[in-house]
Amino acid sequence: AQGQAQGQAQGQAQGQAQGQAQGQAQGQAQGRAQLALCAFLGLASAHAQFDGLGALSPLVLTTQPLREGADGLALVLKPEAKAFATAFYEEAFDPKLFPEVVAVGPWNCSVSWEQALAVGGNFNEFRQEVGFATFFSESYPRLRHVQADALGGAGGAWEESLFWIPACGVAEAWLSNADARSLVYRHRVSYNNAIRIMGSSAMQDVALRIFDAVDDGRAFWIQAHPLSILKPWYNPVQRMRKLGIDSSCSGAYNHVSIPPSIKADLCPFELGDDERSTTLFAAGNDKQNSQYRGLRQLVYQAMQRFAEAGLATDISFPGKANRGRTPAEYNSGFFGSKFCLVIPGDTLSTSQGARALCGGCVPVFVVSEFRDLPFASILEYGTFALRVQPREVTTATTATAEGMGALVERLRELIRSGAYERLRENAWRARDFFNYYRFSLRSPYGAALASIVTDENRRLAS
Repeated sequence: AQGQAQGQAQGQAQGQAQGQAQGQAQGQAQGRAQLALCAFLGLASAHAQFDGLGALSPLVLTTQPLREGADGLALVLKPEAKAFATAFYEEAFDPKLFPEVVAVGPWNCSVSWEQALAVGGNFNEFRQEVGFATFFSESYPRLRHVQADALGGAGGAWEESLFWIPACGVAEAWLSNADARSLVYRHRVSYNNAIRIMGSSAMQDVALRIFDAVDDGRAFWIQAHPLSILKPWYNPVQRMRKLGIDSSCSGAYNHVSIPPSIKADLCPFELGDDERSTTLFAAGNDKQNSQYRGLRQLVYQAMQRFAEAGLATDISFPGKANRGRTPAEYNSGFFGSKFCLVIPGDTLSTSQGARALCGGCVPVFVVSEFRDLPFASILEYGTFALRVQPREVTTATTATAEGMGALVERLRELIRSGAYERLRENAWRARDFFNYYRFSLRSPYGAALASIVTDENRRLAS
């Protein structure tokens, strides 16, 4: 709070002395720094993240013509990841791109994908552990199982391999506590089980054995939920890459952000593209127990004020606690809208991003940086998504030159100019990287491996 107040005072003083433009730029930089620090510590409230953020962020669009096949898929990949485009498009395994994965025992995920699908409920967003285990065991051709005590004395035999800990502590505990007295208790037991496994002395010993064989960045594990935080910080397992749905509670060093999984019937990926009458769609209950508490409600209030002024009949948003909107209307909104706001809920990496892409709706992420989003090291988000600062969508104003009004006008201009069509086509290309029901290379599993390889190549080249 003190740093935020100092940043605001400094931005105002310099803005008066040096001009409004410079003051806005510095305010935006200070807001980003404040947001990054608060997110890292996991202590920020929603209001602390809203205040001090600067002017409207620019929308960066690709001007390349649309292309099909691997060339088309390459449009949504960053330059250093375009080498994966053909393998992704053809679903063809290339051993030059995708290394051997070594599953380290004695750990093994005992939950099948069919069991994970049958659970439903809150478990829909926690299937990552089981999905990766299913992908590697059934679809990945270069998987080797090795017991931990066999890692020593192998010289350089492992240096090109990736090491994976195939544990699924959250899933196993969730299934074994089906009769838990409350959902909160079931959550706590599941997270604690994952922490117990990954924080055990046996796991720490294995981590040190792995680091004797390969660099830290070539070992990884799957974190089903960001609350499964390992302690203490000097636990050697912390040096492994964590593949998790949110990194704001534990930092992003060496980690790969992955999307949450979503319920299959909420996201029928086989559906085609239909006529869309809504320009901007927003959905989701406010999260009362998260660091983003209050953000969604402020967004809805800004949309309501703009709509009540008679300036927007083409936007859709819920009333308080989603009153007046049926579950069917909620679900169909992603398929009937051109742009969908993706507002942080329990975590920054909310499932709304995957649902928007699944529905062919161009996501508008309410984040400070694209690099906070899933697979940011390989996906060129600016080709299929937009980014806005919290200030842009929480300013309750009827003016079309600022706040929510400015955003809606910019989206309408993208539609009129034809830029929306390019974003929409690229969103369709990127959607498979958010679909956990695809057990092939063009999936979250293949994207995670490509992210690790890309990060390692970048590290070796630096």
